Amino acid sequence: MKPIKTFRHFLRTWGTVYLTGFLLLSCIKVYYGKAGSDSLLWLLAPAAWWTKALSGLSFEYVPQIGYVNHSCQFIIAASCSGAQFMILSAAMLIFSFTHWMNTRRQGFLWLGVSLGGSYLYTIFINGIRILLSIRVPLYLQKTGFLRALDGRLDSGQVHTIIGTAVFFSSLFPLYAAAEQAARKISVSPPAKSAQSLYPALWYFAVVLGLPFLSLACRNRLQAFIPYALVICMVCVPVLLLQLLPAVIQKAIHKKIHKK
Repeated sequence: MKPIKTFRHFLRTWGTVYLTGFLLLSCIKVYYGKAGSDSLLWLLAPAAWWTKALSGLSFEYVPQIGYVNHSCQFIIAASCSGAQFMILSAAMLIFSFTHWMNTRRQGFLWLGVSLGGSYLYTIFINGIRILLSIRVPLYLQKTGFLRALDGRLDSGQVHTIIGTAVFFSSLFPLYAAAEQAARKISVSPPAKSAQSLYPALWYFAVVLGLPFLSLACRNRLQAFIPYALVICMVCVPVLLLQLLPAVIQKAIHKKIHKK
């Protein structure tokens, strides 16, 4: 009975907070799915401004298209808004740490901070991603790298690889900062564990898990395999680099104790 009572207590305390977060994120997801560039200016405009601040490149807004840089032939369109990353990062913060709070009121405050922080963090990271998506393909074309691959990798795939690498790796510092803040707030935070894996689990669940279920329902899993291979090809090396310091530290610790 104890696990059941614990679960009921959890639902009574945090159920309304988690339900509110789920509904808000679902509404944003539905809104993004139907929105064009004109409806996403709250993400596109600051992203274009931040990209300009980083690079000096100017962008002109074209209604129903997005922010255009004519010299680089680059468009910051609705698909470049970073809305998916904002939803993912907000979900990670809300559902990973809300129950660490001491009261339901703190839980709702954490919900608000998670949404606002994810919005600002998305703009910051998306500007960097856009800049890399402009500069890297131009550099690869200039050096002849893409020509050397003989069409096996085009500029669109390069764009996807850059976006995956930037967004995936950006989840780890966000999670670490949120965990540190939550531990300072919580009276009784959980013991530390292999929580560095949690951002990866969130990313794979949303970026691979949801598309897999969607395509499986429509009997289109063949289209999922190339997409999943690209995601894994980028994310696995990043994840290994993320885990490497902990592995080295553990090996050193064992060596010291053996002595």
